[in-house]
Amino acid sequence: MFKRVSLDKIEEGMILTSAQVNKYGQVLLAKGTKIKNSHIKILRTWGVDSVMVLDESEPEIESEHFKRVKAEVEKSLKVRMLFEPSNIYEVDMFRATIEYKMRAE
Repeated sequence: MFKRVSLDKIEEGMILTSAQVNKYGQVLLAKGTKIKNSHIKILRTWGVDSVMVLDESEPEIESEHFKRVKAEVEKSLKVRMLFEPSNIYEVDMFRATIEYKMRAE
């Protein structure tokens, strides 16, 4: 799973689960980047206040039940949203909503 972490609490070694872009849409750090102090400085410079990182404290659940529930949640959200996420911000919000709904299930 993943979690949102404020830049004040980000630590070296955390792994980004989505690309970080600036206000012009330029990629600052790619998805999968393992955070270093130099990356934190870049994010601060561009005014990024939080990032999505891999949540290693919560094990991945690969059961068929989990996959089925996740697919149902995604389908339900797509019907309610009436559109497909088309940029990284919408994808990020979509993923966060799925995680929130999965925890509620």
